[in-house]
Amino acid sequence: MIDSRHFTELLAYDLIEALPDPWMQAGQVAASVVNSQRTKGKPIEAADFIPRKPRRAAQLSQDQQIACLKASVASANRKHKTHD
Repeated sequence: MIDSRHFTELLAYDLIEALPDPWMQAGQVAASVVNSQRTKGKPIEAADFIPRKPRRAAQLSQDQQIACLKASVASANRKHKTHD
């Protein structure tokens, strides 16, 4: 189990650098296996195994990234002060 501080850090990190999409990762593996056995026809793509559109990474400006980081640090500092 993760604490609230760690979870807040993960959320801030996901806004700056999107976490890997497990559907895309599984689709890439499945497409590789299928294509290794394919003898003719069009190659299969990872997206062919995904039941939805893959999510795109959030594109934040530098100012937005700094604001997210400051909010995360402020939250962590508030949590730390309440535990003292």
